[in-house]
Amino acid sequence: MRRELVTRALRDRESMDVPRIAFVSGKGGVGKSTLALASALTFGQSGMRTLVVDMNWRWGALHILANAYPQASVAETMLGAAAIEDSVCHIAPRVDLLASAAISAGGGWPPSEAITRFVDALARMHGRYDVIIMDTPAGIIEQVDALALSADTAVFVMTPDITAIADCYGMLKHLRSQRREFLPGIVVNRTTTAQEAEDVMEKFDTLTGRFLGVRAPRLGFVTEDAQLRGGAVRKVSSDTAEMSRVTGQIAAVASLALRSALKNRTVSELSTIIIRPMNFAMETPDSRE
Repeated sequence: MRRELVTRALRDRESMDVPRIAFVSGKGGVGKSTLALASALTFGQSGMRTLVVDMNWRWGALHILANAYPQASVAETMLGAAAIEDSVCHIAPRVDLLASAAISAGGGWPPSEAITRFVDALARMHGRYDVIIMDTPAGIIEQVDALALSADTAVFVMTPDITAIADCYGMLKHLRSQRREFLPGIVVNRTTTAQEAEDVMEKFDTLTGRFLGVRAPRLGFVTEDAQLRGGAVRKVSSDTAEMSRVTGQIAAVASLALRSALKNRTVSELSTIIIRPMNFAMETPDSRE
């Protein structure tokens, strides 16, 4: 069933016009969801119509980070209880969210046919958006295989913690066993300095080069910041040098991820868009329209 699901995901990837970027991690707690949401908001502020999808079936929290109150969820959409068009929640100018369940979906992960049905529904929305971001569950599970491999590019998020590096290596090894040419971009999150990020990437390169014979492209790094870690879209000051530095780092990561996603597609007007650092002083709910 895993191979069938992956094959279907790859076929769906070829049929979609809009670039899809999947944020992936080998373990939880590395800031993957925060970076996925921050990248979506960065795209939106750069003029792109963006859909961010919380694919964590049971424990997704993007709606909490975005201070959103979804009427329906990914779980309900997968199970056919709600249309995908009715499940979208508007969170910022040009940015929509398809949230995970606001309450526990229960009963483990969704069946493979539910994932397939959801990917089909997502494909039908491609004309409404310029880019789709998928925040996948952490770890090696069948559903992550399909989501990561159906994306035009995958962003692997790790921290300087040795277990995060090892888990990302394990995830890369696993996904390359499903699709030999799969090669994600790498982001080091919550680093203290640029040198620490460089050291982490060198360690990862050593692992992948020695045992897999590949080196993953480097998308950049994001330094530790208490405000960003506390919530990507809460009202925080954006005029400090620290926040300007962090938002610039996120914009650089988002830009390279989009460039990677467009690499094998027909050149479009998206390739000329300048990805600007995001303003973290977000609008109130009344000003989101």
